[in-house]
Amino acid sequence: MSWIKTYGMFTAFAEIDGLTLSHFTSETKCGAVQTAFKLNPSASDYVPRHVFTNTVIREVEEGALLHLDDAPE
Repeated sequence: MSWIKTYGMFTAFAEIDGLTLSHFTSETKCGAVQTAFKLNPSASDYVPRHVFTNTVIREVEEGALLHLDDAPE
């Protein structure tokens, strides 16, 4: 089992091909905040390299694509 903060996670990368984000809002019908991409709050500060190919983004509200928290003190 590999834990999220082990050395193996620091050599990881993600390849995403053929992703389509369409009609994505920054708030759910119940009023909760939502974003397509957000960091895992229990992960390390390191984010592996992500490669996106053949990606289509259409009618995505501002603020709904990516959320980054402020750095902890």
